[in-house]
Amino acid sequence: MRPYYLPILLATLLLCAASVLALPPSDVQPPEAVESGANVDNDTYINANNILMFMTNHGIFGYDLAGVFGMGGGVFFPYAGNEFIYDGTLDDCVLYSAGLWLGGMVGSDLRVAIATYGDEYVPGPMNGTTYYPDQPNMIVREAVVMEPDYPDPLLELSDAPVYPGVSTAIEGIALIPGTQILSTIFNDADPRAHTHSAGGTTPLGIQVSQVMWASDDPANQLENVIFIKYLFHNNGLNTIDNLYISVWADPDLGGSGDDLVGCDTLDDIFFCYNASNDDSHYAPNPPAVGFKILEGPVVPSTGDTAWFNGRRMINYKNQGMTSFQKYRNGTDPGTPVEAYYYMQGLSIDGSPLSNGTKYACPGDPVTGTGDLDTDDTDSRMMGSIGPLRLKPGDSQYLLLKMAAARGGDRLSSIALLREILNAETPAWSSPLKVTVEPSTVDLRQTDQSSTDVGSLTFGYDALAIRGLDFDPATLRLDGLTTVDSAVFGPTDGFNGDAISFYFPTGALAESAGALFGNASHPVSVIGSYTDGTPIRFDATVEMVGYDRGDANLDGQLDVSDMVYLARYFFHSGPPPVELDAADVDESGRIDINDMVTLVGFMF
Repeated sequence: MRPYYLPILLATLLLCAASVLALPPSDVQPPEAVESGANVDNDTYINANNILMFMTNHGIFGYDLAGVFGMGGGVFFPYAGNEFIYDGTLDDCVLYSAGLWLGGMVGSDLRVAIATYGDEYVPGPMNGTTYYPDQPNMIVREAVVMEPDYPDPLLELSDAPVYPGVSTAIEGIALIPGTQILSTIFNDADPRAHTHSAGGTTPLGIQVSQVMWASDDPANQLENVIFIKYLFHNNGLNTIDNLYISVWADPDLGGSGDDLVGCDTLDDIFFCYNASNDDSHYAPNPPAVGFKILEGPVVPSTGDTAWFNGRRMINYKNQGMTSFQKYRNGTDPGTPVEAYYYMQGLSIDGSPLSNGTKYACPGDPVTGTGDLDTDDTDSRMMGSIGPLRLKPGDSQYLLLKMAAARGGDRLSSIALLREILNAETPAWSSPLKVTVEPSTVDLRQTDQSSTDVGSLTFGYDALAIRGLDFDPATLRLDGLTTVDSAVFGPTDGFNGDAISFYFPTGALAESAGALFGNASHPVSVIGSYTDGTPIRFDATVEMVGYDRGDANLDGQLDVSDMVYLARYFFHSGPPPVELDAADVDESGRIDINDMVTLVGFMF
């Protein structure tokens, strides 16, 4: 978003002392020598709710590189403006700068891409295995959802080309009205950009699609939340081993010299909070700010299920945070090796952390237990995931939830922050769904020779953004007996087309066999997406079975069943229709003992 009313801004912001925010190291400068003004976008920000945060198109976010507000720092909370135009009520910073770090091995060659206050990425997609020269249409794209069925926002932004990597990354975002979406694409393929003091290696050859979105939705505790999604694609020619993905931040919460950081290893959260309630800007109740890894990169794991950009992957899991590192201003890494050590959860010289883990400060500040940060200073923090392997053509994925919270004091701010980060997140990923008709099958009333037809319909929820992208030719029903037919086309309640399988309910009853009482009968859909990713989706049909002793199958276990059996045994009455129901003692045959057992049960 391009801000307006700069005279009002300047009058307001001159009240803030420049010394409040920590300055970046002097040898780290924005990469203006590499990136011309034609394609660099440094003045776009998201401000749909109580947080205003900048997003660039070259790996950095949360940093006002263009000096729009004249403060450097680029995450403000609480923000009390409106969705489109700054109204002069901008409050203090909770984060000075943040960025994406990547590091891995190509053979014995260490390669990294760093983003702090300067970075080693260039805007736009890769051009095959290399990079495009400057193009003016490689800016951050922006859209605001107006209606739940709003089309792909990227198509509404301008006449500039929409790059495939960006449109892929924006899939799976719930179109809640009022949701503001920023999207961009960048890569590290330009060797001229690799000049960071902690970088300077050969490029990795990774293309990154990034989407940031937010909405003011108090029902889901989203008014203090921003979501960040990354899609990573190895467009190079080399396999990258021991790849680490890190989210780095210089928080600077209010006054920068009294910050503490920590992590919650059980919930994949890392955060910054104030050392006391006497912050120079936020006293007496300074907020806390932090990140949660909602869905990390996918790794093989038999029996588990992972999510990859809204797609469910069987026999995979989402990797959580594998390390958390803190370092203070002045101990920034100065070489790629030192940066890579930090990404792995090691000290700057490669030695283990003093607590013997890969997680700095994993204690609980609220209860005052565990290994806590006691070095209140201008700190940096970074949560990392790895090691991973990325072969040429492979992709990986990361979904983050960022939040800020302000309670009655510094510790209650941490508790509130964790509550917000751990709150159930709306279904941003487009869920698959299934409907089964009839949803309940009464075996007592179903003739197994019946030609009555039931159906199982499979597709995407009606609110899904991307529609249907599985291959109907690969879909099969597993464990649902014979399928009469399948129809592929528009279906009420599903987005785009859906596929409906039709089957005889009598065959379903037969497959369930003798069932007594109620039970859930499993049905499964297996197949693959159009890109070959496997699908498995499970549902159930509720089965109403027989009761042992219900000889006349009237659904009641009473004296009439004894009368029915007595007539059968002593007066040549009709035999039970369902022998298993009349086999009260489960002997495998119908005889006088069944009647005796039934009498004993009832009386």
